[in-house]
Amino acid sequence: MEPLGAPEEFLPEGGLAAGLPEGGPAEGLLGEDPDAVLRSAGLRLAERAEEVLPGWLVRRAVAVLRAAPADVVSDRSADVVSAARQAGVEAAISLRELAMTDADRQRTTPLSAVRAAVAAPGAVLRAAGVPMPVAAAGPARRLVEGDDYELAPRSWAEVDGELAELALLWGATKAAVHRRRHGS
Repeated sequence: MEPLGAPEEFLPEGGLAAGLPEGGPAEGLLGEDPDAVLRSAGLRLAERAEEVLPGWLVRRAVAVLRAAPADVVSDRSADVVSAARQAGVEAAISLRELAMTDADRQRTTPLSAVRAAVAAPGAVLRAAGVPMPVAAAGPARRLVEGDDYELAPRSWAEVDGELAELALLWGATKAAVHRRRHGS
């Protein structure tokens, strides 16, 4: 087997950027209305979140509830399920609002909006007397202040693979919009 050549041998003549639009690789993807592309990516992300997030949050919260001692939990599963489902719906609404906000005025990220949604199911678990998991009770830093039950996802992939891809698309599109507007 012959050794592979130097990386330059595999590049088109003129280097990696040869043939790409002048503003960089994303420039051609944004078309004439980059804001519309960003909105579309955000709305697709919100749509997928609405499909999968409520169920994912329900599964997370119910798992915490089931791990609690039987004498502590008194028939609160319906409340936990309802709060988790509602939190997922509210997170999707927040994602839609974020998608419709001008890129320069966005003050949060989609994942932060989802992480904030864990407050309601967490409050129901707390009210039910469910003890915090050992890891959460220790000195480890939580992703979200007050997320005593570690319900917040660490990444999009933890929730859903397609959601992770859509979030990556949104992030890359927002970066390209920012670069187009501000040159950096």
